[in-house]
Amino acid sequence: MGEPSIEPEISVTDLQQLSARLVKQQRLEAPSWDHRAALLTGRMWVCELEPGVQLRLADVKDRFGLKTQALLPAGVKIALVIEGAARVRYDAFEARLGPHADLGLLVALPAAAEFMRQGEAGALERTLTLSLSPHWLVRHGYSDLMESQDDSPYLQYWAPSPGLLALASRLFLLEAGMEHSAAYRLQLKGFAMALAGEALASLPTAPSTDTVARPHDRQLARLMSMVDRGQARGVT
Repeated sequence: MGEPSIEPEISVTDLQQLSARLVKQQRLEAPSWDHRAALLTGRMWVCELEPGVQLRLADVKDRFGLKTQALLPAGVKIALVIEGAARVRYDAFEARLGPHADLGLLVALPAAAEFMRQGEAGALERTLTLSLSPHWLVRHGYSDLMESQDDSPYLQYWAPSPGLLALASRLFLLEAGMEHSAAYRLQLKGFAMALAGEALASLPTAPSTDTVARPHDRQLARLMSMVDRGQARGVT
């Protein structure tokens, strides 16, 4: 009989090191956690593909129901769920992703924002999160996403194409250590640009080389999106 496979453990130190380039003031807590055991099992890695572009891949199992809180810097976050579900909050705006909800989410953060993610004990997660810096957005014609009258987050659900989902799934089919190879890095970079292209194309008003959406147009689009999600109560 063969040896039973052992899932790699992801400790608090591992999570802090992986998140150091992405967040500040990270706080981790979970019910029945003794602060010594590993919070997750599986694999998680972060790749900086070019200045201002970072991709995080997570293929993990939550052991305790991890609640993560942190301060996110300004920029854009694009999340894609391949398996499992995610319940997240950016300042006061909450979103759910998964098989019974939307699979893709774009979040524009004109300013630093409080982030929260609530996990579930025993749940599996296979997700990709792309982080784009304000400088990258300006260079590619999306400076308007960093303009807001009140600096509040802008959330936009989007539906990934079957081709993008297939590409994303293949990124997780790799042998140990392959994530550091030059060929795999090229695959990640190509996928990241495709992911950014699909997500940014879902915006209500897409900027071009000739015209860029005016701030008040983006504010109106944000309000309409909030109305669609039932989050516009009390907004003026």
